[in-house]
Amino acid sequence: MQCRNCKYELSETHNFCPNCGAKIIKNRLTLKNIWQDINEKVFDVDNYLLKTFVHLFKQPEAVINEFIAGTRKKYVNVIQYFALSLTLAGIQLYLQNAFFSDVIATDTAFLGELQNYENQENNPFKDTNLEDFNNYQNLFYIISVPISAIATWAAFFIAGKRGFNFTEHIVLNLYYSAQIIIINSVITIALLSFGIN
Repeated sequence: MQCRNCKYELSETHNFCPNCGAKIIKNRLTLKNIWQDINEKVFDVDNYLLKTFVHLFKQPEAVINEFIAGTRKKYVNVIQYFALSLTLAGIQLYLQNAFFSDVIATDTAFLGELQNYENQENNPFKDTNLEDFNNYQNLFYIISVPISAIATWAAFFIAGKRGFNFTEHIVLNLYYSAQIIIINSVITIALLSFGIN
């Protein structure tokens, strides 16, 4: 038997590949196998997702420093965590547009009234359409990460704490942005359910 990931020769007693560390799948793919995998990684008491979310509140430096140091099995990978947050933001946007458009319309009307005040000719945001921002919010989130990474890198550099390189600052900002997006999306969905924008 060979590892399906790296083609290393395995014995029947192996549950994980000694070469690449991948879990050995011995059974055919079934819905039960998929559910067990999802249950193990997401809904289990000791799951990576919940642990990552909680530890980014309680001890964010542990999550970020361990990922930068090379630990990959303890917390959710930074790219996966950011992708999850963007997915949740997309669900939030869909729910806003599909089910809560009346709550959002009230807010848009209020902003429209603000644009009609005097001395607005020099306001660069005068003609901004809020719906355009909402429709492209995930793109804005993605673009904001390297910008905030430059800002944190410069702040650390000026403060004399040059322990992280630019790529490591991207990791730091990806975790931070993902955490903020997840919290914002969950709170927004909850508040919109009660008719509050």
